[in-house]
Order: sequence, then C-alpha cells, then structure tokens
Amino acid sequence: MKSYGQIKSIFILLLFFGIFPLLKSSWAADHAVRPDCPANGDGSSWNCGSGSGFAYNTLPPENTLTRGDTYYFSKGTIILSYYRLQDAENGTLKITFKKATDSSHGPSGGWTTSLGNAQTVFSSDPNDTWYNAIFNGYSSTGYYVFDGSYGTGQDPSAYGFKFIPGAAPGPHGVSLMYGGAPSHGEYYHLAFIGPYPNTDTCSMGIEGGGDNTFIQDCLFDGFDNAVHGFAADLTVDRTWFTNIWGGGASSCHGQQLSYNGDRLTVSNSVFIGIVGKTDGLTSTISFNDARSGLIMADSWKIYNNLFIDQGNGIISNSNSGDGTITNMTFVNNTVIRGNGNVRVCQKSAQGIPENNVLKNNLWYNSGMYIFPWTNQSGQKCNYGFAHDYNYWDSTTEYPPTAAPGWGGNDPELHGRTETVTLNDLFINPALYDYRIKKTDSTALNNGIALNSPYNVDKNGVMRPQGAGWDMGAYEYVPGGDTTPPAAPTGLSVR
Repeated sequence: MKSYGQIKSIFILLLFFGIFPLLKSSWAADHAVRPDCPANGDGSSWNCGSGSGFAYNTLPPENTLTRGDTYYFSKGTIILSYYRLQDAENGTLKITFKKATDSSHGPSGGWTTSLGNAQTVFSSDPNDTWYNAIFNGYSSTGYYVFDGSYGTGQDPSAYGFKFIPGAAPGPHGVSLMYGGAPSHGEYYHLAFIGPYPNTDTCSMGIEGGGDNTFIQDCLFDGFDNAVHGFAADLTVDRTWFTNIWGGGASSCHGQQLSYNGDRLTVSNSVFIGIVGKTDGLTSTISFNDARSGLIMADSWKIYNNLFIDQGNGIISNSNSGDGTITNMTFVNNTVIRGNGNVRVCQKSAQGIPENNVLKNNLWYNSGMYIFPWTNQSGQKCNYGFAHDYNYWDSTTEYPPTAAPGWGGNDPELHGRTETVTLNDLFINPALYDYRIKKTDSTALNNGIALNSPYNVDKNGVMRPQGAGWDMGAYEYVPGGDTTPPAAPTGLSVR
C-alpha cells in the first residue's frame, strides 16, 4: 500500500503534466483583423472602433505579436511593406495568421457571415519601387503559420489568402516574402501571384533561408523563381506552379524550386510552363550549388508530380556547381512535352552521385535522359542511378535504348514504350487530367512495387489496383470513372 507521501507526489505529477498543459493552451488568445475598419482596435472583437473592444484593421506593430496566438483575418485587402517576422521565440509556440470563416473565426463578438465570404488579399505598398515585399524575413525568428483555410488548384480566386505585388515590378523585381523565410514555417491554402506577363524583371514568391518548412495546397502563378534558397527539410505537397517562365530582359533563371539543402520532398504537385517562355529556365527543381566549396544534397524525394511543358529539365544543378545529389528518389512522376531531363551533377562536380533511384515514371513527347558526363572524380553523372521500370512513348527523345541517353549503353530491362496519341492515352489533357484511360497501355501493371509513401498515388488511390503498379503519377482504377471533369468555372483573368 502506497504511503500518503507517495500518493501526494503522484497527484502533483498528474496535476502538472495533465492539467498544466491544458491551462497553458487556454492562455492562447484569438485576435480579429478586419481591414475595412476605419480605426484600429485591440483585436478583441469584430466590431469596428478605436481602442479596446474592437478589431485590428491591420497587423499589430512588428515584434508585438504573441506566441501561441492566432490572428484571424476577414475579407479585404491588407497593405504591408517589409513587415518583419521577428517576434521572440518561446519554445515551439507558433504565431498563426488564419483566414476567418463561419466555422473558425476566433472572437465571436460582431462576427457576421459576410466578413468571411471572400478572400483576404495581402498586398505590398503601391509606392514600392524596390522588391514589392509584403513580409521581410531578414533575421527572422521561427514558427509562423500562414493558413488560408481553404483553396486548392489553379484558380487564384479560390484561396482564402492571396499575396500580390502592389506596384509594377521595379528594377529589383518582385519578392513577396523577401530576404529569407522563417524557419519552421508552415504555408497552407495560399495563392502567390507573380508579375507575369511582365518578364522584364525577376520574381520570387517565397525567398527562403529557413529550415523545416512545409508548403501544402498552395498556388504560385506567374513566377520565374517561386520558392528560393531554403536550407534543409523543405516539403512541398499538393501545390500548383502555373504560368512558369524564364529568361526575359533580365535573363531570369526560372527555377520554381531553388534549393541547396538536404531532405527535399516534392509530392502530388503540378508544374505548368508557358510554351515559348521557358527557354530561360535553369530547371524546374534546381540544386543551387553555385557557391565556393563542395556542396552536397542528400535524400530528395520527388514523386506523384505532373511536369508539363518544362523548358530545360526537371532537375539540375548549377553549371558552375561542384556538388552532386545523392540518395534521391524520383518515382511515379508524369512528364508531358518539353525537356524532361533529370541531372544530378555537372562536369565540374567533385562529389560522387550515389544511390539515386528513378523508377515508375512516365514521359510523353519529352526529352528523357540523365547527362552522361564524367565528373572530376572520374565517375559518370549517372553513376549509381538505378533507373528502370519507366515508360516513354514513341515521340520521346533520348530514351534509354539509344545514345546519348543514359550514357548510351545503359538500357532499361523493364522499361516500356508504345505508339499512342496524347488524347488516346490520357482522359483529358486539355484540363490537365493525365489519368490513363487506355486499358491496354504498357504503362499499366508494369511498374515495380515500392515502399510507403510511394504506395499512394496523386489522388490518394492505393497502389496497386491491378496486377502490378502503374507508371506515372496516377494508378489506374479498373471500372473507375474515366469521365473528363467539367470545365472549370469562375476563373479570373489577371
């Protein structure tokens, strides 16, 4: 039988570990930000007025946000200029910016449905002639969450939060999140709008720097360089990159994901280039190793993506770079037209690319090969690249059956090919529906089984559904719906 002292000690421990965290979480507060209010309050309700008891009409001053709190935004436009994210960290407590909706809007006082029935638009200063920056990430702290609450796909008006340049691009271009994003940043349901059709100056949606960053269900439209320069542990999932371009008067590099760290994951996403505007692209995903010294990238996972009309390859590193990519898994992607090259090192590379896997992918009418160059270590750039079980149609250039692809003498034992038209192979290419409809296509059932997370396709369908895994981003569902989706409605023209 336990003594009174033992029971008392157990009770104190239960109190501390059970009740204290609940009390701590209850201290977190919700704040209302209502852009249409003429006066600024303290964020304690949705009513308009000045001082205590009323909504903010913009974000509170820099360095005054409260860790653990959520700042809810009603519809309307917030104009910010280089707003610094430098609030002191408190462990892993986050600061959350969230789109207010009927089901989740923080303070209840003064709330009406009409406050949440349209977007919140974040705009840079209309008089900005520098970078058109909304947020400034230089010397930023970490643990910020941007949550638009709803929205996915290629329609910018469908998202809860939209970020736009407030002025015409100046000589330094556009960088909506400028100078280095915070570490441990999370981005959900956000539409970032770039300067296209203006291609005279370069642009970035999120300029990186922070590690442990998660981007999901977002849209980057009209950027030459959408997400740039993160340090390590970047995940991009279910995100659309549209109106991709490169070149222009400023010779913009055109890297949708420019990354120089380990553990990059890109999954279930769509990349759509502008035909005739992508010649200046470095590649869709660029290993940004153009720096002094040997820089290596390790453990990249690229799967279940659509790459459409890409200009200069899917993956590459800098022409002047010395580094290589190792332990990369590039599987179950669909590449349509354009340049579908996958390159893990350059001629000047000093490191040895090893343990890279390229399987179960589908190329249609696209360039398909890994550069067979020999690097400074005397190894070919496709050394250690296990490629097999891929599909290519008869119009694909440089397949692994002929030089100069894959080193010229490195065929695929289990690769598959066929002659088929685009519309006969896929359900509706015009609407970017690249599920396979040809029931006897050699892309079906001829892939190789892989471990999780690759056993779930872009639409969440478990693999396999037939006798074997399918090649490409989608698993064919026998007897499933092959009706093309209806044409999208409500699209806006910028």
